[in-house]
Amino acid sequence: AGLRAYAETCVACAHQGEAEALIAEMESDADYQAERAQLTAALAQEDEGALDAYLAACTVCDGAEEARALLDRLAARDALRAPCLAVAGLPQMGGPRKLEDIDQAAATAACGTAAEAFPGDGLVRVILGRIAQAAGDITAAAGAYKAGMDEAVPAAFGLAAFAAYAPADGAPIDPAEVEALALKGAEMGDWLSHEVLSVLYSKNLVPGKSGAEALDAARAIADEGDPLAQYFVGHYYLNGIGTAPDPDEAADWLGKAVEGGYAPAKAQLAEVYERGSGETARPDRAAELLWAGLGQGDATATARLTTDLAERSAEVVRIIQGKLREQGLYRGAVDGVPGPGTEAAIRAYANSLGGQG
Repeated sequence: AGLRAYAETCVACAHQGEAEALIAEMESDADYQAERAQLTAALAQEDEGALDAYLAACTVCDGAEEARALLDRLAARDALRAPCLAVAGLPQMGGPRKLEDIDQAAATAACGTAAEAFPGDGLVRVILGRIAQAAGDITAAAGAYKAGMDEAVPAAFGLAAFAAYAPADGAPIDPAEVEALALKGAEMGDWLSHEVLSVLYSKNLVPGKSGAEALDAARAIADEGDPLAQYFVGHYYLNGIGTAPDPDEAADWLGKAVEGGYAPAKAQLAEVYERGSGETARPDRAAELLWAGLGQGDATATARLTTDLAERSAEVVRIIQGKLREQGLYRGAVDGVPGPGTEAAIRAYANSLGGQG
C-alpha cells in the first residue's frame, strides 16, 4: 500500500520507475491476485466475515484500509439496525412473530433512524414494510418487499410469500406463486420461507408435494432453533404426517418449541403426555402445560380445558381442580370428574386473566 501511494503521489519521484516495476510484478503474482479477488468479493457483498478473514490472512494487504473502513461502517449500521429488528424484525432476527405485537410507534422511530443514517439498507427497508403491513398499508408493504427482493434480502421473500399465502383482502391464493417466492427465500436461509413451504406442503396445495416435503422444510430450520418449525416437526411426528407416528420424537420436538417460547406447542405436548404410554405417559406434566397455556390465553389449551374437558384424563382433571382451589375459584371435590362446576371455574379463571396472554 505504501509503495503504491509513493508511486501515485510522489513529488521528486526519484524511484518512481522502480516502484511501478515492483507494483507490476506484485500485481502479476497469482497469490496477490487471489488475495485481491477475495477482498473485491468481500467488499461487494459487504461480508463482515470475509473482510475479517482477508485482514487476518492477507500478506500484501494493500486493501486493508478500505476493508477496515467498511467494517467500521457495517458496525455502525448494525448498531442502528439492532433496536429496529428487536421491535419489528422477524423472530429469526429476535423480533415479534405476530404483526399485532409490533409496537408501531417505537418501531417506526427505531427503523426510521436506521433508514435515515443508511438509506440504502435493504433489510431496514423491508422491516419498514412489515411495520406498514402491521398498520394496514398493504401497498407500502408490497412495495418494500419487492424492493427487498430486488436487492436479494432473504426476509423479503418470506414476507412476500406469506402475504401471498394470506392476502389481506381474502382473495384466492396462487400456491405456485407462493411456493416460488418461498423457495427463493428458503435457499437464502430465511426461516419464514421454510415455514410457508411447510404449511403449503402439509395442506397438499402444491401438486406432488405433501407431508414428507412439509417435514423436510420444517426440519431444515427446526435444527437451527426455529420454535415454530420445531412445533411443526413435533406435530408431524405426533400425527404421522410425512413420517410414521413417533410419540417420543413428537415429545422431543414439541418440548424444544415450548422451551423456545412458542405457546401453542404446550397444548400439543400436553396431548403427547396425556395420551402416551411408558416414558411419554406424564399426566402431571400434561396438566401443567395446559394450565400454563390457559394462563397465556392459548386458544387450544383453553378449549381442551373447557369445551373438551370431558375428554381429559381423570388425573389431568384432578390436578386442574387442585389448581382452581388454590385460586379460590372452585369448592367442589378434587376427584378428577369433569363436571360443570369444574368447567365453570376454569372459564372464570380464564376470564379473570383478560388480555394477559
